[in-house]
Amino acid sequence: KKNSILTQRDEFVQSVYVVPRNYTKDDGIGELKHFVLDGIDKSSLLKLTDDIDEEGAVWVVEHVRFGKVGRHCPDLVPFVERSLERRKERAADDFVLISVKLKDGNMTGNVPIPPWKIIIIDFDDGSYHGINECSQKLSSLLGKDNIHFATRGHVTGRNIVHISHNEDTPFLHQGEAIDFKKKGVTKFINGYPRVLRYGVRTDYVDYIQEHIAGLSFQKNGKKTAVTVDNIAEYPRPMDVAHFWNIGEDEIHGKHRTEISKAVLNLAAEKKLTAVTEIKGLRAQFGRNHVNPSYIETMMKMKIVVVCQRDHWEGHYRLMEALLSGAMTMTDPQHPLPLFVENATNVIVYNSIAQLKQQILYYLEHDEERMKIAQAGHKVVMDYHQSSFWMERMIFGNWSTPHGI
Repeated sequence: KKNSILTQRDEFVQSVYVVPRNYTKDDGIGELKHFVLDGIDKSSLLKLTDDIDEEGAVWVVEHVRFGKVGRHCPDLVPFVERSLERRKERAADDFVLISVKLKDGNMTGNVPIPPWKIIIIDFDDGSYHGINECSQKLSSLLGKDNIHFATRGHVTGRNIVHISHNEDTPFLHQGEAIDFKKKGVTKFINGYPRVLRYGVRTDYVDYIQEHIAGLSFQKNGKKTAVTVDNIAEYPRPMDVAHFWNIGEDEIHGKHRTEISKAVLNLAAEKKLTAVTEIKGLRAQFGRNHVNPSYIETMMKMKIVVVCQRDHWEGHYRLMEALLSGAMTMTDPQHPLPLFVENATNVIVYNSIAQLKQQILYYLEHDEERMKIAQAGHKVVMDYHQSSFWMERMIFGNWSTPHGI
């Protein structure tokens, strides 16, 4: 199926120049490492270039870690301008050599410089509000067709509210879809802003594959090795987890706290085995290092519940839970990541009552639960590892939400 999604390039390898090129804060490199650099490294269709002026190379600008992209692109625009000047000088020198060789006489006029593609990717929680000014300046230099934008921020006004006395009430204030055309964002970019969702980290994929190596279970009376094709069938002794401490973050984490309370109360009422606390370290350290206790606890769970922050969408936890082989339940995301579909490879809950009902239902229906869990693991492995994530960024269709 992958081959039908992205055009195959059997003999062509695309050069990619990454901005920032050298990022030295190991504990803050996050998405730049996990998806951009790792994706290029793992892909057979991409290669990283150190030549900022390489003709035909695509620039990928990781906005958050570039540092000063800012409202008016004070760093990025001069980068492009200086590269244009160097390319003009190089092209002029090449042109003189050719004209002498061909004895073509005196040639005048501007030397045409092939433009190049720039992809700005925005992992910021609050989205990049300066994209209009930035894209206008860049498009004046390289042309609108060569400027692309991908962002996590496709919803505005999100501020999740829980009605404590009515668990049937859907989560309030989930936000509204941003009209990028109305906001003028599409005026100076190619196509439409891409939906930017987190992929799955390679270090977590490697850790889980090492963890299941040598494990086995009884299936139809036979000893069966655990593989990526049956990871959801591996016996899991615990029922449900939501990895969040109650009261952990009273500014952006109240939604998660309410979900942990709901799971904890359900476990006490129905005598379920549950985890409602953070395992390992979260935040910057957790986003940049493997947490063995977190992964190994997920591997023991039949169901893992994940939940986003109060004021923004997207997080690492969804892909990590799907990867683990547990059946994953998530609050709504607008939209869900590529090929992640409710009731097919994930379960979406939209209220506390629905969360509780679905936990109990799938704990009582093992085959349905494992089928969804296995499909969740497969969709992550097939479409959300860093190589495919990056290939979709470079080669994908910029007129569609996910590039497909």
